[in-house]
Amino acid sequence: MNERARASLLTRYLVFAVGVVIMSFGVALSVRANLGTAPISTLPTVLSFTGIGTVGSLTIIMNAVFIVLQIALLRRRYRWIQLLQLPAAMLFGVAIDGWLWVFRDLAPAEYWQQALLTIVGTIVLSIGVWIEVTPRVLMVPGEGLVQAIADVSHRRFGNIKVAFDVTLVTLATVVSLFLFHGLVGVREGTVFGALTVGNFVKLWQRLFPGLGRWVTPHAPEYPTEPEAEPEPDPEHPAT
Repeated sequence: MNERARASLLTRYLVFAVGVVIMSFGVALSVRANLGTAPISTLPTVLSFTGIGTVGSLTIIMNAVFIVLQIALLRRRYRWIQLLQLPAAMLFGVAIDGWLWVFRDLAPAEYWQQALLTIVGTIVLSIGVWIEVTPRVLMVPGEGLVQAIADVSHRRFGNIKVAFDVTLVTLATVVSLFLFHGLVGVREGTVFGALTVGNFVKLWQRLFPGLGRWVTPHAPEYPTEPEAEPEPDPEHPAT
């Protein structure tokens, strides 16, 4: 790898890291809004109310489990460069706790204030996701697990992503009801985030295509979209 290529790769990783930190900013705002966080953060947020750990530390543990599951699913097909997902997850978790500390006194009392903060947090999160995926160097562990499941099941990434988010929210809801006999960390803000983050990301990609051209002027190291599902065999329809 020549010096120019190394500089380009370093830039891509730095942009990825910036995206992760901005994502954590959005998560922290959503937590402080107290109307529910994005699906990927619901379980750590719910568990944080038990006192066993912070949202950030529990996020790191959850993402470490996601990495182990990726390895178990893909086995020999696992790309070991993706172990860099672990320091990325650590950065994400530490940054979440850092932003929560910065906004420790932020506690909107009125519902409209909570709703506004939820919207702002969701938009910030989507900006972070947009920046994080643009360099095409790594996936965060949650997305990596979705991709692994899609690969081994030969299903579309988008369909698996929806099922994955629903599973996380359902699990967080069950844990919340069991431990607190009510909804904690999973509310209407969770639904809003699930329905809008992806659309916001698409909007930023359309409005600001220059970021992608600057960060990744050449072919990406891995495809951001999974390969299309094979056409069904009319003589052997899927069941």
